[in-house]
Amino acid sequence: MLCERCKEKTAVVHIVTNPQDTRIKREEHYCEQCYKDLCERNDEEEAGAEVEAAIGRKGEDEWDVENMLMEFTESDIVYQGDEYPVKARSIDLASLEELPRSKPIVKLLNLILLQAIKDGSSDIHFETYEDSIQVRYRVDGVLYEMMPPPKHLAQAIISRIKVMAHLNIVEKRKPQTGRVRLNVGEKGLDLIVTTVPVLEGESCTIRVIPTETRDIELSQIGLDSGDLATLESWLSMPHGVILVTGPSGSGKTTSLYSMVNHLKCEKKKIVGIEETVMTELQGVTQMKLRPDLGFGYVQALETAPLMACDALYVAELPDPETVNAALQAGSTGCLVLSSCPADGAAEAITQFLQMNCRPHQIASIIGVINQRWVRKVCENCAEEVTRDQLAPAELEILGEMELVRILRGNGCEYCNNTGFRHRIASYELLEVNDAIREAIHARASTAEIREVA
Repeated sequence: MLCERCKEKTAVVHIVTNPQDTRIKREEHYCEQCYKDLCERNDEEEAGAEVEAAIGRKGEDEWDVENMLMEFTESDIVYQGDEYPVKARSIDLASLEELPRSKPIVKLLNLILLQAIKDGSSDIHFETYEDSIQVRYRVDGVLYEMMPPPKHLAQAIISRIKVMAHLNIVEKRKPQTGRVRLNVGEKGLDLIVTTVPVLEGESCTIRVIPTETRDIELSQIGLDSGDLATLESWLSMPHGVILVTGPSGSGKTTSLYSMVNHLKCEKKKIVGIEETVMTELQGVTQMKLRPDLGFGYVQALETAPLMACDALYVAELPDPETVNAALQAGSTGCLVLSSCPADGAAEAITQFLQMNCRPHQIASIIGVINQRWVRKVCENCAEEVTRDQLAPAELEILGEMELVRILRGNGCEYCNNTGFRHRIASYELLEVNDAIREAIHARASTAEIREVA
């Protein structure tokens, strides 16, 4: 009998015992070398299960999520608590060669990740309800639902994700955040895993961040030549605050990374402050915050100037104390780059005024960028139309705008029949000049600041 793994050498029968129940045994046939390799592999490496070769291949392998779900029964769920690794490692998604022989939960989760990554999702959601578990992923800002697994798999799936992210699988009473690194061929992905307790157990969200975003240049984020020159002039300032605003998922982190990379070219000392490190930035000293130990944003902002840094990258400004600390750092000799969830550029300034921040500190803001993602018409199914072919709602949006061409997507397999594929960024830049600083000292409203701008 040949080895089940290499299919070449003569196999030896190995009796495998379930750690959870020693009465459950099974026979496996491996050659001595393959059996040794399998014993040395830790659970995290097994979780990777090598699926990169399947990305882009369609219909070549019979394994898909729907077929996988049809195989599950209650007896398939066995928790191997003693096999979890002490330290998280990078997971290599290389091929589906061993997928049919993987553990059922590992197989199912790999296929869900495979489908989401292949479709270009930005986040994946595992939502637990009373009678079901819902799996959804977001592509170009729109959520799509996968075929839901059986409810009895919910705990096993969440536990599997926790293992990959090196989280405490026993702790289910409070939120946890971790990170998983996936290698897809020559590309890499960082998965930011967040679990939260809910009424029916736990729910999990996975944010998918391509590691190439850490190398993005300022000229690649979609600014026109005029706005690009303005932003570059802001970044040349020796001190002050530059803010990026917008809703969650609008690309604020990507814009901040591009600014950091621009400053790295000028060989400056840069310190990053993040509670959850999204991705490692070469050439940036990234602090890891530990609020549970009393080291939060405020303490980090007080410590950073002691490191003689030229620029500070602050991931977010979650509360008035952090805002005040960041403004203080920007007004005392350091260039601060940060983000906040304001609806517009002028709204960010009035938001700080409402937090009772001192006007002279708010006046240290150099400029504010507000941004949004806008879906693009699918190039694969786009067709040119005239104004006469547009619906009344579409005409109302266009107004009297003079357009050279109007394109509409008919929907195809490439865009999942939505007519849209990929997104572009839309920006609003507000430069804080002397007139706006006077309005800040006068505690002007948002409308007044916009009028002055």
